[in-house]
Parts: sequence; structure tokens; C-alpha cells
Amino acid sequence: MKKNILMIAILFLVNNSFSQNPFELLISNHNDEVISDVIEIADNSIIMVGTERENYSDYNFSNAKLLHISSDGEILHNINYEIEDSIYNFSDIIKTDFGYITVGMA
Repeated sequence: MKKNILMIAILFLVNNSFSQNPFELLISNHNDEVISDVIEIADNSIIMVGTERENYSDYNFSNAKLLHISSDGEILHNINYEIEDSIYNFSDIIKTDFGYITVGMA
């Protein structure tokens, strides 16, 4: 009798359990990109911020980068922010009561 109850309990738990939606996303291009911070927002999508430059050795010029990726791994937004002839990057994302703030430097 105990085995039957245990089997029914296991089947019930397995049937009602779920896991997160896993994905693997490979973004490949010719630029040198570094992600500084990642945050998961309310709809389970992910926002990443960082820096992008055209080549690894160019330390005199970079753009700030923002990526918004859905919970399924689809790129919703891929935005580069630039100040001409400047080093510009995002380093942190801060959650506030009214939204999100990115922090960086130029």
C-alpha cells in the first residue's frame, strides 16, 4: 500500500512540475564585445549592457552596448550608443521603483 501511495505521489509531482525554458545564444561578429552586467526583468527576458569596439587593440574608441533578449533566446533589441571619437560604455544596471537605470562612462 505504501508503494502505491508513493508512486501516485511521484507521478502527481512529476506531472505538475516544470522547469525554466533553457536556451543558448551565440552572438558572433568581428567586433570585440564585453558584457559588464546582466539583469532578468519581470517578463523573464534578459537585459545585458557592456562595451563594443571594432578591434581588440583599439583602446581609444568604444561604444556602449545594450542587448535585450527574450526568455526564448530571441534578440529583441541590439543597440549601440556612441559618442564620436570617445570611449563610451555601460557598466551596471540598477533596478528602481520606476524602471531601470544604466550606469557607465564616457
